[in-house]
Parts: sequence; structure tokens; C-alpha cells
Amino acid sequence: MPAPPPREPLTVATIFTYGIGQLGLSMMGLAVYVHLAKFYTDVALLSPALVGLAVMLGRVSDAFLDPAMGFVSDSTHTRWGRRRPYLLLSALPAAVCFYLLWAPPPALGSGMLFAYFTATYLFLFIFWTVGTIPYHSWGAEITLDYHERTRLVAVRELFSVSGIVLGTLGPPIALHFFPDARTAFARMALVFGVIGTATILIPVLAIRERPEFQGREPLPPWQGVQLTLRNRSFRTLLATYFFTSVAGAVPAPLIPYMADYVLETPTLLPAYILVYLMVGIVSLPLWIRLSHRLGKKDTWSISLVIAVVVSGAMFLLGPGRSTLFFVLLACGGVSLGGSMALPASMQADVIDQDELETGKRREGAYFGLWALATKAAAAMTLFVALQILDWTGYVPNVAQTPRVVLAMRLLYSVFPGLCYLAALAMFQRYPITQAVHADIQHRIASRSAAAGPEAAQVA
Repeated sequence: MPAPPPREPLTVATIFTYGIGQLGLSMMGLAVYVHLAKFYTDVALLSPALVGLAVMLGRVSDAFLDPAMGFVSDSTHTRWGRRRPYLLLSALPAAVCFYLLWAPPPALGSGMLFAYFTATYLFLFIFWTVGTIPYHSWGAEITLDYHERTRLVAVRELFSVSGIVLGTLGPPIALHFFPDARTAFARMALVFGVIGTATILIPVLAIRERPEFQGREPLPPWQGVQLTLRNRSFRTLLATYFFTSVAGAVPAPLIPYMADYVLETPTLLPAYILVYLMVGIVSLPLWIRLSHRLGKKDTWSISLVIAVVVSGAMFLLGPGRSTLFFVLLACGGVSLGGSMALPASMQADVIDQDELETGKRREGAYFGLWALATKAAAAMTLFVALQILDWTGYVPNVAQTPRVVLAMRLLYSVFPGLCYLAALAMFQRYPITQAVHADIQHRIASRSAAAGPEAAQVA
């Protein structure tokens, strides 16, 4: 039987059991965000313009499912809870779609390959949404403590980065055993899909949801959206994360192109990614301690300042400058640690503020709108970036013209730097400090005590 719902402080076992669900998701996510575009342009030989169009169609269509999935998850009443049934239902279909995405039939022409890519990409993210929106919503309600949320999210992100590291090593290992690129990526996808299914089932089977959040009647969908968007704290946090998502939408899929065609060191690609991620992992305790001392707002602001500076310096990259790239990636990894530990923790604080105002627990509604804005923005940004590569004359598997190389450098450095700067400016309006959050929790507890246990249960 699953363990009963935890009380604060959370046990180490509960924190790690919840966090491990992210491991397989991140393995598959790394492959999609970093390697998929280059696989389809350089191995499957689909034009960058069509790859960008397929990604945009798939992600934008999926993004509009996110708010609906959040509402459905918030409204669900089962003996398993509001979140766990959807993780259980989506794990295997998502893994199957992930495998099919990396195993396109080799005989397909350009039109049919585009249709196949679009369909498998769309269905992968539909099933992914069905699972990930409830999973991340669940994380916001496991604990109500201001700092413990940061620890919970940090451990989840630790598993996330561990999955990304394994995902980084997957392609070179697969190519070592299977020299044919199509076969190698298909075998990698099979292994990743199995691991992803297994790891997401661990928290589903081992942890129960908090009973006090069950059985509350949800707000009507449109009224819920209106109330969510009226929340100033949420709007500020969403705008900040919107710009950071746009900033990250291009560098992740572009790093294989940078390694091949700008730095001219394709064999160092796994090392580049690992340096960035490992520094991010090592820096997590630093950001948690800094958050305890300065608060979440000032701490994430420092992370964003580092991101602005590092992104701008990336413009200096060129052939033979791999040492400079490693240094900049290490600095960027420090910033990454802050962005892993803090935004989702602040999102949970915003949801507490919403509970004070509405009497509801609407994690799904918030994470659904969060995912809608960030997915749509990232999809549109990557679409434009790949159109620019196609327009400047990108040709796969050959040395690129100076025009293409310049486009890659601008897209990898100046563009994300400006987006991080916009995010930093937006974030200064975020109002929830540790003292404000403590007052929110006190007022919720006082209202529940005054209303009595039965009224609190159905509020």
C-alpha cells in the first residue's frame, strides 16, 4: 500500500520518491529539445523550415491542452486522488510515441516525413501533458512550507539534470554500438521510453495525495482563468518565466549546430552539455542556502543577471574557442542552478495566495496556464530560428557559409541575452517575500480553524 500523505517536515524518502519521477521525463526531454531538430535535418534530411513548422504545429496545438488538463486534474475525484491517475494512464502511451518519433520509416518522401514527424510529435506532447501537468501540480501541494518547497523542487531538478546527463550520453553511446544513425537513435529511444515509464510510476505507487485537498468543487473554467490572470503575483512570475523560456528555446536545440559548424568540435558536444549540467547540479545547494538568506526573489534575480552576461559573451565563440565555451558554459551552469531551484517553488507560493483569495486548491489551473504560455512561446521562437537558418542558406553536413555562422552566433547569444534582460526587468515587480508568504499561510490556517474541519474540507 502507498505511504500515507506526508506531514511537514517531509522525509528524505518522500522527497526522493517524488523527485525520481522526473528522471525519465528529462532523459526523453533532453533528446527532444537538443537532438531532435538536428536528427531530422541532418539524418532524416528534412529541411529546417519544415522541421520548424512541425515543431510549431505540434507544440502550439499541445499548449492549448495544458489549461484544460489543469482544470480536469483539479476537478478529478477518485480514490487514487486528483493527480496520480493521469500519470498512470499517460506513462506508456508517451513512451510509445517517443519511440516512434525517433524511428521514422526510411522510405518516406519529404511530404510524408513532415506529416509523420508532426503527428508523432503532437501525440507525444499530448500524452506528456496528460502526465506532466498533474505531476508538477502535485509537487506544489506535497508540502506547504516556504523553504521546504525549494528543497523538494531542488531534488526534483536534481533528478531532472541527472536524467539530462544520461540523455546527453545516450546518443554517443548508441552511435558507438550502432554506427548507423537511424538505428542508434531508435535503440536509444526504446531504452529511454522504458526508463521513463518505470520512473514515473514510482511516485504514483509509493505516495498518496493529501486528503485535505480532495473533494473541493472547482471554479468554472472561464471564471478560473479570469481569477488566475488577475493574480498579480502570478502574472509577474509568468511574464518572467515566459521570457526565460523564450531565451532557452533556441540555445538548447542549437548547441549541436554550434559544436559542428561554429566551434568545429562536434566530438566535444557531450562534454559541452555535461559541463553546463554538472555545474548546475553542484550549484543547487548554494542557491538553496542563498534563498534562505536573501529570499527567493533576490536569489533568482542574481541568477538572471548571470544569464544575461553569459549569453552576451557567447557571441565571442568561433573556431578553436572551445576553452572559452567551456568557461562560459560553467558560468551558465551556475545560473541554471538558480533557475532549477526557484521558479517552481515560487509558483507554489503563488498558489497559496490564490487559495487565500478563492478557498480552492487550483494547482492544475496555474501549471496549465504556465505551460500554455511557455510552450507556445518556445515553439514560435524555435520555428522562427529554424526559418532563419533555412533562409540564410543552411545545408546539412557541410561547412556553413559566414552568413549562416553569423546567424547561429546571434541566435545563440544576443537573442537569449536580451530575453533574459527582459525577464530580469519584469521580475522586479514580484511581491511575495518570505514574510508575505508566512502571513498568507497564517490567514489560511486561521480561516480553516474558524470554519471547522467539515467546512475546510469542502471549501
